[in-house]
Amino acid sequence: GTVAGGMDKMNKTKFYEYLAPKSYKNDQMGLFYKLEEAEQDLENAPNNKKEKFQRNVDKIKQKQNDLQEQLYDRFETFKNNMTL
Repeated sequence: GTVAGGMDKMNKTKFYEYLAPKSYKNDQMGLFYKLEEAEQDLENAPNNKKEKFQRNVDKIKQKQNDLQEQLYDRFETFKNNMTL
């Protein structure tokens, strides 16, 4: 078996992120900084604007999750093709 074979999805994802290409890591790092900034903006926003800033935070988190899912799927597909 493979190292990733006995792991759950969360651990596999962390393992795959470790193996990920630099472009993936750069994209995630960029989103991390955008999220930090968006969360600061949300915190500092007037109450009547909080919803707008929350949507921005949610969008960035969704982009992070989507990127992570793409990476996971790519590695899983590769792993499954290797075991055929």
